[in-house]
Amino acid sequence: MHDFAKIFALKSLIDDCGAVFASGYFVPAAFPNMKLALDVLIKRTRPHLIPLIETVALHDDLLPSSIGNSYGDIYEQQLEWAVGSAFNV
Repeated sequence: MHDFAKIFALKSLIDDCGAVFASGYFVPAAFPNMKLALDVLIKRTRPHLIPLIETVALHDDLLPSSIGNSYGDIYEQQLEWAVGSAFNV
């Protein structure tokens, strides 16, 4: 869970970093390092995302995603949506 908190903090800094750069707390060269650190954290947490999402028992109508649905048919649902997509008509 620490990694997810770090992802949130880095994403927040990257999205709105003007204040920390204007104050001189960070130098502009720190920006690429923040993006690199975010990429590393995302890669490290990627294997844990589906089990984490599936622990939250949201009703299927509230979660517009095949990940974490009550049937557990992630790939079948994605295929069904892809076949029915307007892009494939």
